[in-house]
Amino acid sequence: MLQLGLRSGEARGLRWVDIDFLDGVVHIEKNVGETFNGLALTELKTKRSRRKLPLSPALRDILIEHKNFLEEQSKVLGSMWEDSGVVCPNVTGGLMAKSTPSKAIKRILNARKSLPRGLHPHSMRHSFVSLLIASGVDVVAVAGLAGDSVPIIAKTYAHSFQEREAAAMDIVGTTFAQLASNQAPLKLAVIEG
Repeated sequence: MLQLGLRSGEARGLRWVDIDFLDGVVHIEKNVGETFNGLALTELKTKRSRRKLPLSPALRDILIEHKNFLEEQSKVLGSMWEDSGVVCPNVTGGLMAKSTPSKAIKRILNARKSLPRGLHPHSMRHSFVSLLIASGVDVVAVAGLAGDSVPIIAKTYAHSFQEREAAAMDIVGTTFAQLASNQAPLKLAVIEG
């Protein structure tokens, strides 16, 4: 969820067939949602939510190791293993419940007291978007990667964009201060023509 900025349902609905290891692309195509018949792979809410994300080498390695782990689990459980084809299944290979990521984060927070309190699954997505903005990625690209509209990203993360603007103005101010302190006269090029 952190490295791809996925919503909880998208992360739980990510299938191995959605990952193109050769071309380094992750296709966000499905969601895990509650239906009248229980948990099921469902369609995403909007067309914008369907997206292709680049697969970083670090995440590629994590996913390959995870896939090997799941293959070992399936051998251990044998006929009790339910192969749902998802990257993040429950302990028997089926679809993961909505509460499972929250419980996992709580366990991590209890084990590591140095981490900030109050984290939840959506914090991973929020961190992903905030990191993109802090790195100078424009709002259109951020919205595309997050599967949201530009107005939603601009409104939700307005504070992050304001911080980027302030940092940019600091750079401009520093540059002009350096020019003003330079003893050599500033020469402007004259273009004839």
